[in-house]
Amino acid sequence: MLPSIEQLLTLQDRDQKLRAVLNEIAALPAEKAARDRELKAADDRLEAARSRQREIEVERKKLEVEVKAKQDQIARYKNQQLETRKNEEFAALRHEIEMAEKAVVALEDRELVLMEEAESLKPALLAAQEAHAAEKKKV
Repeated sequence: MLPSIEQLLTLQDRDQKLRAVLNEIAALPAEKAARDRELKAADDRLEAARSRQREIEVERKKLEVEVKAKQDQIARYKNQQLETRKNEEFAALRHEIEMAEKAVVALEDRELVLMEEAESLKPALLAAQEAHAAEKKKV
């Protein structure tokens, strides 16, 4: 083969490699933007899971306080019931105690629902953390 043709073929090969590298360089900003969007989405999912977990914990603590207040109220009603001398007052206090006990049961049921939701949220939170870590590693 003639040396000039051989040189032209080498030059053509280098030009093709150069074009491929330039195309890769041109595609980098779009690829980086896509990775950044994926990382942002993973961040958002992780933050949403953490936020829901905090909301559940705050609501549970609030319910615990309400239950304690109702139990204190029941204790006061029982003390008043022991001190009363009229049947109407005794019956009214008994009714108030029953209503407060029903409220306590409802609050405790809601607290159990929140606890179950928190337990079911744990795997989702772990998955979101793992996805976020994987996405961060990719970027």
